[in-house]
Amino acid sequence: MGEKFKIPEHIDLERVKALTEREISHLTIAARDAVLDIMRGGKYLRPTFLLLASETKDKIPDEAYGAAAGLELIHLASLIHDDIIDRSSTRRGMPCLHKTVGVKQALPVGDFLYARGFRLIFEKTNPQTLPSILNAAEGICLGELRQNEMIGKNVLKAKYIENIRSKTGILFAEALTCGDSFIEPELQTSKLLHDAGLAFGIYYQIMDDVKDLKGESNGKDLRSDARNGIYTLPLLYSEISTIWLRILPGFILSRLATKSGGFGKAINKAMSYKEESLGYLDKIIEKMPERTGITKLKDLINSI
Repeated sequence: MGEKFKIPEHIDLERVKALTEREISHLTIAARDAVLDIMRGGKYLRPTFLLLASETKDKIPDEAYGAAAGLELIHLASLIHDDIIDRSSTRRGMPCLHKTVGVKQALPVGDFLYARGFRLIFEKTNPQTLPSILNAAEGICLGELRQNEMIGKNVLKAKYIENIRSKTGILFAEALTCGDSFIEPELQTSKLLHDAGLAFGIYYQIMDDVKDLKGESNGKDLRSDARNGIYTLPLLYSEISTIWLRILPGFILSRLATKSGGFGKAINKAMSYKEESLGYLDKIIEKMPERTGITKLKDLINSI
């Protein structure tokens, strides 16, 4: 998975960042500064997906930028909560929020960002998109709950896919369907875009899990999933027992995944989801050349 992908130049990420920073300015000074530090390392992929899905004939509606900022706030809130649950130390090369201001402040900050994110989206998008956005929020929470239940358990591969579909795929799906809501009704393709986002999110999470176990995660605690007893796809393909997961250090688990072919099988599975995502986008590009943002989205996904 490429780390140096290039966001299309016409996407005004500085505008998205300014809108998110405006919302964060309501926090206490210590919390605000810590959140801003974490934000600076963000890729802003989900807002970019939303903006590209909103584009027709090389034009992005102004309102889409507010929704994109709201989506980034929701993503940031989920990271803050994840870091608390996972007892992580670093995020994007900076101390996790709960390490800076404490859990008692970090939790309400995450809740606040969720609320402000949803508020921005609700203000800017078609009301018809609201149920699906709320479903995404539920999916993220349920995904985290399911993951906690799976700690130390050698789960089925299908269960792992189901979980990351909720934890990661759903927000990419909603980014695309939310962007689609800004398009003229006759050009909207929410089902295809939703499925494309889900498939890409699964690809993205599998590859992130591969990098985590290899010790290649930039700016995050190394091998945090293995340390927390969480089976990811490379370990599932490697058929490593729960006993070894509990007692072996991460670098040994990584070697076992390499030797057993677990990494290769996980990467192949991830690539199948990437191709699935691109296939959905091809259908839109073929039928609707006016959706110029979809062609750019395809190029972006190919670079990731």
